[in-house]
Amino acid sequence: GTADYMAPEVIQGKEVNFLVDFWSLGIIGYEFFTGNLPFNDLSPEKIFENVLSKEIDWPGEDDGEFQINALALDFLKKL
Repeated sequence: GTADYMAPEVIQGKEVNFLVDFWSLGIIGYEFFTGNLPFNDLSPEKIFENVLSKEIDWPGEDDGEFQINALALDFLKKL
C-alpha cells in the first residue's frame, strides 16, 4: 500500500484485521477536508515515523476555509 495510508499495525508488521480500513478511511477523510495528508513527508521512512507518533496538525478555527466541522473532526479522531 501507499505509505501515507498505512496503519501503524501494518508498519510494525503486527497482525491486522478489518480495523486497519477504518484507519485508512480516517486518512482519506482528513485529506478530503484539508487537501493534505496528515502524516505526509518527503520519504516513506519519515511518513512511517509520523504515523507511529500519531501526531496530527488539526486545522484550527483561524485556518479559514480549511476548518473542519466539529462533528467531522470528532468522527475523524475516532477513526
